[in-house]
Amino acid sequence: MQLLRAFAALAIVASHASTPEHDLSLGAIRVDVFFILSGFVMIMANRRIYENTIPVYTFLRRRFIRIVPLYWLFLTVLVIAYRHKHIPAGYILSSYFFIPYRGDGPTAIHYLPLLIVGWTLSFEVFFYLGLALCIWLRKSPLWLAIPFCLLALYGLHNPEPTHAILSLFNYHLVEFLAGIVFAYLYRRGILFPQSVAAFTLIGTLVLLYSKRYRHEFTNSPDLMPLAALLVLSVLSFEPQIRKYTPRVIEQLADISYPLYLIHQQFVIFPLQGFLKRLHRTPTTLAGFLFELFIIYAISITAAILIHRWIEIPILARFGVRIGGHKPSPVPVAATA
Repeated sequence: MQLLRAFAALAIVASHASTPEHDLSLGAIRVDVFFILSGFVMIMANRRIYENTIPVYTFLRRRFIRIVPLYWLFLTVLVIAYRHKHIPAGYILSSYFFIPYRGDGPTAIHYLPLLIVGWTLSFEVFFYLGLALCIWLRKSPLWLAIPFCLLALYGLHNPEPTHAILSLFNYHLVEFLAGIVFAYLYRRGILFPQSVAAFTLIGTLVLLYSKRYRHEFTNSPDLMPLAALLVLSVLSFEPQIRKYTPRVIEQLADISYPLYLIHQQFVIFPLQGFLKRLHRTPTTLAGFLFELFIIYAISITAAILIHRWIEIPILARFGVRIGGHKPSPVPVAATA
């Protein structure tokens, strides 16, 4: 699980750093992996959700503390940075409350919040509300299969929603369900035999690296089965992977959220803009790989610092877990 979280975090950085000449759009599958893992982690990390005994307030409070403060912090930085651009107040408010907002311009940017990567958090919040409803009604999370599948089917037949909120009716909802199902299977020990898992993993990676899936099906439902097979095959090796997972992979998984929030608008955009002004935009593969190395170095370093001095103190203050374990004690300097 930690390996997949680290993979998703690194893949999205590579995807957003891609250029038309040097395309790493394979990273697009990171969104599908991200949503499947989210459904899986929600069930695996908290047995009380699995047993449907956690109070609704406790569940929502933990989810709020886990994602909102850090997101609001960096969103506020952007609001201040863009204060001269006459951004509509409705757009700013919708960005803060994870509500899709239909703006002007190309369709692709109609529903993106001011902090662009926050569009996935809109789906996350929608998923959390669905789980909260199941907890309140004392129903299994598997009951979400009925409304989520119906909403996803509606979205497939209406790819251009008339209202922004309808953009959440999307195939990504089914990926949360896949994660929930995988968690139930995992808890019962129902996984691929390792030989089948190895064959499935290799076959999935071959398909993902093929031209067809790298270029024609970026961010589309066609990636969902491949993402599901990728996650399920890796989970089949989880007991062995856990024994030999390097500490650096666990650390990358733990910083994945701040890395996700800052890498695009706080690292990639400024760096690429700076290089463009200097007429130093890389044209060779070696130049692009060097730029990607710099992006990774800056993003990971910044994410480590944010995780250490901002995220951990917030989570520790409210006793919220991260990465399947409680955050380490707040550093003395962080409480000063």
